[in-house]
Amino acid sequence: MELVAHLEGWHYEGDGWGPNPSHEGQARVLEALLTSKPLALEGQQDLSQRLRPTYVRAALSGWDGALKADLELPWGQVLSLAADVLEHSDESPFPVEGRSFDDDPDYTEAKKVAIRLLTHLAAKASAERIPDAQRNRLADLLLAAASDAAAWRDYIATVGDEDSGSDPLMVSLNWKWPILLRGLVNLVGLGGSPERQDRALETLGRNLALDYPRGASRAVLGEGSGNSSTTPTTGYWRTFARTSAREGQSTGISRSL
Repeated sequence: MELVAHLEGWHYEGDGWGPNPSHEGQARVLEALLTSKPLALEGQQDLSQRLRPTYVRAALSGWDGALKADLELPWGQVLSLAADVLEHSDESPFPVEGRSFDDDPDYTEAKKVAIRLLTHLAAKASAERIPDAQRNRLADLLLAAASDAAAWRDYIATVGDEDSGSDPLMVSLNWKWPILLRGLVNLVGLGGSPERQDRALETLGRNLALDYPRGASRAVLGEGSGNSSTTPTTGYWRTFARTSAREGQSTGISRSL
């Protein structure tokens, strides 16, 4: 495909002055394209190896936008790229080009966007559109990401750098670990096989047991329970899962987050 070949081979040639083309500028175009035409890259393989993390992030973000617009996604390609990104080390093999913020230096932002997309996919209204086989793969990806301590380490690493008045809800929107919690809540509410439910509840329980310093988990989990001032217990979520499976109710987590 000409588009992928262009992005794969394009290099910044500006002098740092003036409005020159950049990787970030082209990434915004790619994101807008996939938001309106999510099948535009269908059939393209190995995107995580061929494209810079800037473009990978844009592709995932574009698909997330298309999901919110209720457009059909190339489910297999979406989940494959998300899996490749989450399995990749943070380091990028591509040298940074352009001015500041013109090119992602690593996969940190791409991973956060991938986790957010998986979280939105796990919301009941979205997941019901996904083929069963891909739905199981989605669950596996979320559970694997939530079982990795990297997101938690990133979350607590900068606690000392923040003002004590940080808004827990804003924190919950901008760090991978709280986003993963939201994904686990969505997964619990999604239902599925008893084995998958047990795995989701066990993983959620382990994360609830962590000593979180910011209170973002209360913002995330309180949304699902209707009370942002307290963190529901694992027992609450187990009851919630049974009720969701029986009544088919949604998790109450906003897809806009």
